[in-house]
Amino acid sequence: MGRKTIEINKAGGRFPRMIYGLQGISALFNVSKSTAQKMSRGVIKDACTKNGGVIIVNTKKALELFGCQHPEDFIEQ
Repeated sequence: MGRKTIEINKAGGRFPRMIYGLQGISALFNVSKSTAQKMSRGVIKDACTKNGGVIIVNTKKALELFGCQHPEDFIEQ
């Protein structure tokens, strides 16, 4: 069984420094919510913080952990 290729959502424009919840992760990486949940527990775990029931993600760190060469190109100034 092959691996699914995940690309950063370039069509979505720029993202804020912090994104919230599985919706934010799924919008950033253009994946389903179930894949976003797996990513929040795996690849980008160190970029995620949980405050109550809300996941807060440092966008730049998540992109770096994912392997993006220029994460600042995707972040609002």
